[in-house]
Amino acid sequence: MADSFSKPIQKTDDSAKELIIEALEGQATGGFDLDSVYRVKDTYYVLEFLKCDTVRPFNSHPRRYWFKNSQKFLSLWDITTKLGGRLYLVNYEDSREQFKVIRVLSMDQTGIKEEQVKLWNFDQFKKWFKALNNLSSERETVIEKVETTEEQVIRPLILDSVPRSEQYITYLPLYSIRAACGYFGEGEEVSEMGWMQVEGMGRLSNDMYIVQAKGQSMEPRIHDGDYCVFRAKPAGSRNGMIVLAQHRGHYDDDNAGSFSIKEYYSKKRGFFDSWRHTKIELRPLNPDYDPIVLTPDDIDSFRIVGEFIGTLNIE
Repeated sequence: MADSFSKPIQKTDDSAKELIIEALEGQATGGFDLDSVYRVKDTYYVLEFLKCDTVRPFNSHPRRYWFKNSQKFLSLWDITTKLGGRLYLVNYEDSREQFKVIRVLSMDQTGIKEEQVKLWNFDQFKKWFKALNNLSSERETVIEKVETTEEQVIRPLILDSVPRSEQYITYLPLYSIRAACGYFGEGEEVSEMGWMQVEGMGRLSNDMYIVQAKGQSMEPRIHDGDYCVFRAKPAGSRNGMIVLAQHRGHYDDDNAGSFSIKEYYSKKRGFFDSWRHTKIELRPLNPDYDPIVLTPDDIDSFRIVGEFIGTLNIE
């Protein structure tokens, strides 16, 4: 088909979205929009724009909220690969100061495996975006020229496997919270989701692991989507310690079940030659959330699975 221009975009038209919202009447949607699709000769460029509100674009990445939107990203990747095209995720902000353009090179259920990243200002982004929108015969040359003006970074975030000599030395295994609680609670052994490089956490050991936090209850210390390093079975006093806990019979809004990352506090009382807990509280740092309170009747259904060490610095 011949390339041709449509009329200039003059204003935002949200009428279709309003129609969808009205028709679904509150139902969760299984669909999503394609923000922009351009055809350059025989190659389709699929663009998804990701607005950054709480984190600036250079510091944001889909890995921070992968568990919320993984189906959308996987569907975008499926469409792009079936078209034989290129998928770009564009982090932007209202100020238009920062643009992080991520070209996805590979993706699976756990996240983006390989990528090329551009950190641009508005002028750089406009030059690239106008080249995509330009239907002249030179636009492919312009696109390639713009994309090669900045150093390209290819960085796998999660590796399927690493040499044994690097395990627990420079890399730690990534588990789901449920899997970590099963494994480090001495349940059935579970497979890790992959391996992640860890720096700045001191000497690593084989009782350390990574889980991805969910929700805002531990902000500002731990953010939604952060990758958190834990050490299994902490010793000594746990009061004031941030822990990964399992608590059957109590519901955690963040993790949709009986698993929590919270700050630990307990009260004890002497009983003959020993002591007993009279109350355990799992406290959020965010004042908008309520603590989980465990009474003596709940203690047998509670265990601490790990001590929080820190979050991975992922840029």
